[in-house]
Amino acid sequence: LITNVQEQSTCITYDLEDTTGKIQARMWLDADESEFMVRSRREWTPGAYVRVVGNMKSQQGVDQRSLTAFHLRKVKDFNELTYH
Repeated sequence: LITNVQEQSTCITYDLEDTTGKIQARMWLDADESEFMVRSRREWTPGAYVRVVGNMKSQQGVDQRSLTAFHLRKVKDFNELTYH
């Protein structure tokens, strides 16, 4: 579930929440972004359920994880919520 979206010139930060907790996902913007990606981003708003593909990192000794999102997709079948 997207709870907040912060758009900047080089990236978009999504605050995400599920039954296991909260995390921020950062998606870096491409200068030559496709029209498909621009349309898709309009669906990724607070309150939308999404599936995220990305890379999670954690630093040793720090209790904070970071998620770099490569792809988001809006959930269309809500059975995915119980599947993950």
